Amino acid sequence: MLPSRGGKTLLPITAILCLAFAALTSGCAGFSAPGGGPPGGQEPLPDSVIQPYAGYVASLATDSEQPASNMGQVALQGSPDAALEDDAALLDDSLLDDDLDLLDDDLGFLDDEDPSASVHARAPDPLEPFNRAMFTFNDRAYFWVVKPAAEFYNKVTPRQARISISNFFRNALFPVRFVNCVFQGQANDAGAEFAAFLINSTVGIAGLRDMTSHDPRFPKSDRDMGQTFATYGMGHGIYIVWPILGPSSLRDSVGLVGDHFLNPIAHIDPAWVSSGLSAFGYFNNASLRVGSYEAFKEMSLDPYVGLRNAYLQNRAHKIEQGSSGR
Repeated sequence: MLPSRGGKTLLPITAILCLAFAALTSGCAGFSAPGGGPPGGQEPLPDSVIQPYAGYVASLATDSEQPASNMGQVALQGSPDAALEDDAALLDDSLLDDDLDLLDDDLGFLDDEDPSASVHARAPDPLEPFNRAMFTFNDRAYFWVVKPAAEFYNKVTPRQARISISNFFRNALFPVRFVNCVFQGQANDAGAEFAAFLINSTVGIAGLRDMTSHDPRFPKSDRDMGQTFATYGMGHGIYIVWPILGPSSLRDSVGLVGDHFLNPIAHIDPAWVSSGLSAFGYFNNASLRVGSYEAFKEMSLDPYVGLRNAYLQNRAHKIEQGSSGR
């Protein structure tokens, strides 16, 4: 029997809440075969932007540093005869990529015959008022608490030490990735995860040093239970934003519960030690990526919509990578 007191009851309660949402939104959580990558050929944003509150380790080396403000400079150039064309181009750049994508994301899930978008890059958002409230809560928690604390932590803790701590926690989460590789039928990836864990736990001194990071035989993966559900044909269900944890979906929220029981840190007694270690691991990862979320917000007309789209595209990309063996 697993202990059920203290912080360890939080995720089972989350599971109950997820099932309650499923009952209230019957018919939203569909099942469908996993499809292609993110719509429109766009590269998904990294986890460091999508979930700045938890500070998950980014598995995708994607930079989105091209400023959207260049459009205003283009509109100021050219002759008066070309003013109409410039204004139209400006509208195309700013609205087509943001506002019209919002319509596609909100309504596209009704069109099952649309071949251009993966089912895993779309999810209905019937809880938008609640989700926007949680987004605002998380946004303020980041700027008022997480960011100031992370900036102070960065000043007193060398970057290399913070990287070593991040490596340790990633190594400790090996069971989550290994078991989900097995469940997804990826034997080669499971073997690579196991070998990397052995090397990093011994030569890498309990995972403080990532000895396999530059070896192509050990590509990093980010397998989780939500992706496993997707490989068996389960759709997102509905989009949900949780306090502190950030964006998720009905399917991925239930997956978090499964991953919780595969996480060795979650079974440390007493419960407050387990919760404290997990919180510190997330905070340490967030400290390595201060600034990513701010840059993302500056580029978004509606940060809530931008974060939702980025999360769904990121998940679709990971599922596509997983189904093709990375």
